[in-house]
Amino acid sequence: MGHDHPEGIGDMNQVLIMELVRPAHQVGPDVPVAEVKDMMRGEEVISCIVVVSERRPVGLVMNFHLDRILSQRYGVSLFTNQPVRIVMDEAPLVIGGDMPLEEASNVAMARQMEKMYDHLIVVADSGELSGVVSVQEILNKLAALQKRSVGRMNCFNDLLRGEIRSKKKAESELRDLNRELERRVEERTAALVRSNQELSRAKNAAEAANVAKSDFLANMSHELRTPLNHIIGFTDLVLGQHFGPLNAQQGEYLNDVLSSSRHLLSLINDILDLSKVEAGKMDVSYTEIDMQHLLKSSLVMIKEKAMKHNIQLSVKVDETLPLLQADERKMKQILYNLLSNAIKFTPDGGYIRLSAGLEARGAEGMPGGLPPAAQAGDGKCLLVSVTDSGVGIKADDLRRIFDPFEQADGSRSRKYQGTGLGLSLTRKLVESHHGRLWAESRGEGRGATFKFLLPLAPPGEGIAGAGQGSHSEPMDSLTS
Repeated sequence: MGHDHPEGIGDMNQVLIMELVRPAHQVGPDVPVAEVKDMMRGEEVISCIVVVSERRPVGLVMNFHLDRILSQRYGVSLFTNQPVRIVMDEAPLVIGGDMPLEEASNVAMARQMEKMYDHLIVVADSGELSGVVSVQEILNKLAALQKRSVGRMNCFNDLLRGEIRSKKKAESELRDLNRELERRVEERTAALVRSNQELSRAKNAAEAANVAKSDFLANMSHELRTPLNHIIGFTDLVLGQHFGPLNAQQGEYLNDVLSSSRHLLSLINDILDLSKVEAGKMDVSYTEIDMQHLLKSSLVMIKEKAMKHNIQLSVKVDETLPLLQADERKMKQILYNLLSNAIKFTPDGGYIRLSAGLEARGAEGMPGGLPPAAQAGDGKCLLVSVTDSGVGIKADDLRRIFDPFEQADGSRSRKYQGTGLGLSLTRKLVESHHGRLWAESRGEGRGATFKFLLPLAPPGEGIAGAGQGSHSEPMDSLTS
């Protein structure tokens, strides 16, 4: 912390010459000397008159100087009727009104060394006359300011000494605080290192447990599917009356067994696929896919159920779509999951619309962007949308529904069955192709749209390279 200069010292730099200026008597350069002398002899003794032309000072006439000229031999006869410009000082000291007082004093004192009588200063503001001030007035003002500053300088020195003492005390206290802070930082750093080590151990243990869980689920799901397929197969044979006729009650019970078995198989398949994804055991085999054909044929999978519930199906596909490089089986699974989800939540008499076209990377409404690996290329992607007139989704649930075992209606009394794995698995399948899946809805009862955006070719390959072979890509880098 520092102090400003004491008031008196600062005043000498802050007071401007304009503050001391007094009005000046003025005449034009063509006014006769006699008239100027009469003005000076009036009731008010005038020591000087400024000669102005167009409001600008051009000369100065001092009373004593004019008297000296007129007192010379033939002075009266020679100069009385002459214009005052003949006898005026043509180079008076003219300064600006915004000049600091001390600077004006230095300029005036230097000028006095040339002209001892020139003790008046003409002050002009922007070139126009403002008034006059004497050198003595300037010196008196400076002396007063300096005298006033002496006592304040002593006070300033006392304050400065006190400030130095306070500063030294504060520096000492600051050093003590720094030492205490360093000690605390060392303690916190040690505690943080210990915490990081514990977190790392916990993370490794959790990852190992997650891998073990995924392996267990994958193995168990496989073991469950085998006997379940037998149950479905033999039940289907019995329902087909290959072993004799069935009565109505037997047929009803066996249909319940077949329906429940197929539902259970669907859940096990979802668990198995999700476990494979999380365990990094699912490969992506890229091949050329005619998306126009695939999208149009995908509606066949839900056509029967749509007709049963009077749900209108429509498809709109850009005829200029190029071939897509993707895993065809997984693309079918993505479309089936989204269409099955749409028809499950669409009431009787509703509609489901499937559309596809080319879109720039970063489609409108897409949260985030494509993964960095998919940012190369010409900037075009495949955008597929599945729109329904179903129950809709709350804004708070638009992201949550993609988490495993989550549904928009998570209550025990929910109307629609399912484990909540379908959308989670679908999102991971889309992300395995370096794409993005998201949902849009205007609210409950107003339908929903599920969209996914895919690059037309896997990273490192252009569209022109389509059809030059396929490869497998592990899922171990997949993130949700």
